[in-house]
Amino acid sequence: MDIQTILLIIAGLVLLFFGRRFFWLLVGVTGFVIGYTLAAPFVGGEESNVPIALGVVAGIAGALLAVFAQKIAVHVGGFLAGGYVTSTLVRGLEITAAFPDWVPFLIGGVLGALLLKQLFEWTVLVLTAVVGATIVVGRFGPVGNLSVILVVILAVVGVVFQARSKGKKKKEDAG
Repeated sequence: MDIQTILLIIAGLVLLFFGRRFFWLLVGVTGFVIGYTLAAPFVGGEESNVPIALGVVAGIAGALLAVFAQKIAVHVGGFLAGGYVTSTLVRGLEITAAFPDWVPFLIGGVLGALLLKQLFEWTVLVLTAVVGATIVVGRFGPVGNLSVILVVILAVVGVVFQARSKGKKKKEDAG
């Protein structure tokens, strides 16, 4: 396993279990993954350092946006996370259709942005768990229905874990 895979798995696990507390990490990691994924086929493949550098730049830009311009970051982060998860699930289910690959990304992105704006805290909790699960499962390589099942199972575990820790925090604050 290379260092990029290890770092992505760690970032995915942090998002999966603690993402609600680190909205900037959701935007930053999602920016990195999308920047890296989009750059790899065009600039030397996954072994090149260029996709990593472009991913890091996109991730840092996303994280800074989340910290300094949260309202914009909510929309951008929701769009990127929703688009990434939707397009990954469509590929995982091996759905082939007469529409281009960007259509599921766009649909998921719009839904993610709308959900994140309306239901910020719960949407962050769910999106971080799903994005974290998608990153972790994607790094281990199962494809098809198995990858979708594993993402769903991990995401549910992440949502339950984060929701329980959210409840404990409220009890501590009240007590």
